[in-house]
Amino acid sequence: MRKAAISIFLWVLVLISSKVTLARNRLVSPSQEPTVLPTATPTPESVNITEAYDKKSENISSPLSLAVEKGVPENTIVLLLLLPLVATLVSFLHYVVGVSGYGIFMPTMVSVAMLATGLKTGLSLFVVILGSGLLSNKLLKKVKLHFWPARTITLLMIGLTTLITMSIAASLGLLEVGKISIFPILFMILLTEEFIRTQLAKSKKEAVRLTWGTLLLAIIGTLTMRIQVLQDFVLRYPGWVILLVVIINLVVGSYGGIRMTEIKRFKGAIRKK
Repeated sequence: MRKAAISIFLWVLVLISSKVTLARNRLVSPSQEPTVLPTATPTPESVNITEAYDKKSENISSPLSLAVEKGVPENTIVLLLLLPLVATLVSFLHYVVGVSGYGIFMPTMVSVAMLATGLKTGLSLFVVILGSGLLSNKLLKKVKLHFWPARTITLLMIGLTTLITMSIAASLGLLEVGKISIFPILFMILLTEEFIRTQLAKSKKEAVRLTWGTLLLAIIGTLTMRIQVLQDFVLRYPGWVILLVVIINLVVGSYGGIRMTEIKRFKGAIRKK
């Protein structure tokens, strides 16, 4: 499951990179005449790093500027440098604070998905996908099928429900479905699959706890990646980003204290100096 998730995550990075290149080629078309109306130049503060933009950073570091000159999109570089920072944040929240989710890759990937769709659209999609998955799982229990055929039918129901919901939302103007690609939906389906698997293997309470933890970590990761100052920092000082990630993970990896969320639980057992 983790290998499949990692493969899908790599695919979404390739997709984002390809969309950036196509969008840049469409910005200047010989068949179109330039408009005389004043247009606002997009500022770095209004840029979504999952979307294409032509503005180049002036203070980008020399190794990265060479990559940009060779055709690597800036937003792809930002994403690749932000991912280990988000994973570091997830590790810190897990080991020090005590927020648990489905591993480290699932919250990070869902963060990228919500960054691409927006928090409102991403959370709405997850509610629809999770609801249809749970309903399908409940109905299929009466049929008593093997696990994989049952999951295939569940995937079919999720796909149809998501398609119908997106169509209705687009007609009513409730969600910005035009920006949604298949990969954020796949991430939500993977999270739903983990929920159902945990519910069957352990308990519904544990599945709910891990799912809420994953969503919380993903939301924090999304909000972190949207910080413009942080985006500029990783472009200007990639060496410091690498050093910071290594140092923090060495410290967190050696942490042996009690988690913050467990202080109240073990308060009676903690000795007061």
